Amino acid sequence: MTDRKTRTKQIRVSKNLLVNALLALMSKQPFNTITISELTQEAGVSRRTFYRHFKKIEDILTYYLEDLLNLLIEKLMKQEKFDLQSIVIQFFEFWKQYTDFLVILDKNNLFYLIFGNFFPKAPIEHGDYQNIEEESYAYYFIIGGLCNLLLKWIRDGAKLKPTDIEKIVETMLTQFK
Repeated sequence: MTDRKTRTKQIRVSKNLLVNALLALMSKQPFNTITISELTQEAGVSRRTFYRHFKKIEDILTYYLEDLLNLLIEKLMKQEKFDLQSIVIQFFEFWKQYTDFLVILDKNNLFYLIFGNFFPKAPIEHGDYQNIEEESYAYYFIIGGLCNLLLKWIRDGAKLKPTDIEKIVETMLTQFK
């Protein structure tokens, strides 16, 4: 392995240690009570390592969410069919495996991080819009709707299947035509 590849791998390992430590701590105590000292001790890394990669603890969540959202976008882009129904199903299928994380975010009033990180990444560029501004409004409407549905789903215990949520969305859209 080259020095650059080794260094890149070391960075990733350090960041993931911090992510895992933060998630472990957040499962036991509120986010706003976690200190950098506590976090680095839990991760088994130095404060210097923390500051080499992040400015504040919230940046760790942003880093983790960016990874998750990149995986989600990759999954969405691989779909044969790229319509709202397929997007809704894939969106909830994806997040189903991260419900514990989503519950922790909600419990700590940090769900807004999903909204903020998903908006710039989402690959929704379809529709018969006159200009980029119209497309942007449609995009924000769809992403905002998906993220709010996700929050409602988590707060309800993630009981509904993704196909059930898709049917609700389809019914709602039909009623508003």
